[in-house]
Amino acid sequence: MAKPELVVERTAPPPFGYTVGSLIKHQIEVFAPYPWRLEASRLPGSGFVSDWLEIYRLDWHQNSKAGGNHYTIEITYQIFPLLQSPTQLTIPELSLTFIDSKQQEYSYRLPPWDFAATPLIPNQLIDHSPQPLWQPRPKDLRPHWHRLGMLGGATLLALTLLAWHQRWLAWQRTPFRRALSKIKSAIGAEDPRGAFKAFHQALNETAGYALFPDRLNRFLRQHPGFMPLALELEQFFQASQKLFFQDQESSEFLDRLENLCRACIRAEKQCRKSD
Repeated sequence: MAKPELVVERTAPPPFGYTVGSLIKHQIEVFAPYPWRLEASRLPGSGFVSDWLEIYRLDWHQNSKAGGNHYTIEITYQIFPLLQSPTQLTIPELSLTFIDSKQQEYSYRLPPWDFAATPLIPNQLIDHSPQPLWQPRPKDLRPHWHRLGMLGGATLLALTLLAWHQRWLAWQRTPFRRALSKIKSAIGAEDPRGAFKAFHQALNETAGYALFPDRLNRFLRQHPGFMPLALELEQFFQASQKLFFQDQESSEFLDRLENLCRACIRAEKQCRKSD
């Protein structure tokens, strides 16, 4: 099979100056001679490419020209890397499929694109041992020792009385218990994004890392108490993607989110028992 004489040109921004949440737009111009045409159904859709890279939007249009077709593909990426220092990252190669009149296929691979990303706050600007702006004057604390001794006994008694209550207090502080209150408030205020963000925050806090859809199986293995909720958690991520990245309503799942959060409270309780 003879290869088509494609003309492909990519226009990209400077490969530096990016941080968490940055959008990176690439424009790809393609000329495909007859009888070849771009198989647009093979273009990637919106969604995560990896745990830090997402296709935020992809648009394309076609113009007929003498001897073939001209295609313009505009693809916008959004990045979510976890960085502590400037890092070199790579947007992977993009595969473009072309088909001729005999249904023969040819795959053109647009090379990877390297760029530099930096943390939101450069590490050298973080003061790891901050000093107060003023120094307090030395003060004689000896008069207070007697008072502290008297208070110490009362404090010990109070701690003893509260010790039995610690399990309940720990239960109150669990991520999904806190999220439930926020979700109720957000639903009451007709703020679906606020409700979804609260649930995302609880998932991330429980996992100990940013929990993206492709990490869900890992999370379920680490927290088996959530295994019965696997399908509902997958549906949550799907609804979240539609809400945040496709501007689609998620009212149907929003009605289920409060009950899902209650189920997660029971799941994290089960995980604590197994520990």
